[in-house]
Amino acid sequence: MLADVRLQHRIDDARRATLTSVASLGTELVTVAVFGVYTLLGASLAHSTVFVILSLPYLVTALMLGRGGGARNESPGDRPRTQ
Repeated sequence: MLADVRLQHRIDDARRATLTSVASLGTELVTVAVFGVYTLLGASLAHSTVFVILSLPYLVTALMLGRGGGARNESPGDRPRTQ
């Protein structure tokens, strides 16, 4: 949700609908890919093992954000808007 809000603030009005649609398509494709990976791994591994494997990217992201390696929290008022 926060990424969508940041995207909305960073693009100009003329391109907003196209870029948000492409971003949403990318999100949906990744979701379907994760379901496919879960299906393939779930055929030969226990549910708990598959869950741990697929939760590793979240763990890495949390560690990066905890160390301050994530994106800056920039207020829309801190930068000039382009017209």
